[in-house]
Amino acid sequence: MPTPMVLRDRPHPSFPTAAWQALLCGLLALLVLCLAPGAAMAQAPQPKVDRAAIAARSLRIAQLVDTGRVEVIWDNASPAIKKQIARDRFVRDIKARRAVYRKIGQRQFVNMAVIDMNKSSGAPSGRYLSVVLASRDSAGTAIEELVSYRLEPDGAWKVTGYVIHGAPAAARH
Repeated sequence: MPTPMVLRDRPHPSFPTAAWQALLCGLLALLVLCLAPGAAMAQAPQPKVDRAAIAARSLRIAQLVDTGRVEVIWDNASPAIKKQIARDRFVRDIKARRAVYRKIGQRQFVNMAVIDMNKSSGAPSGRYLSVVLASRDSAGTAIEELVSYRLEPDGAWKVTGYVIHGAPAAARH
């Protein structure tokens, strides 16, 4: 992900545990490294990822958030996130975080990165995929959205979270 923006002095409420906060920080760091010009790093063999399909899916997930249909995201989410946070809190927290932004006027896929997490990270072991979307609200303000997935044993990428960053509408006077 491009340089992360820190807008609040507390972690995003959709990642209530230290484990999920560590996961998000790891994904952010990996994405920053991957997007750096000339970046080179040792990586685990990459799984087959259909970039076009994951990008389209991430755009649909962001649209579900826009329309307040976060329950649909939860219903199809990774069992790993379902063990960490209750459905009502996941839905409430994402809706509350999205509510501080104006209507999204445009949105596009930017990049994705895969990271392997082990138990020492505090998050459930596994392979994670982080997708960055660049968005602009109806006032033209730049917003960044992150959709995260976990590779499940059946080979499916299941959602583990959604985060939105940018200057909230109330802060842009």
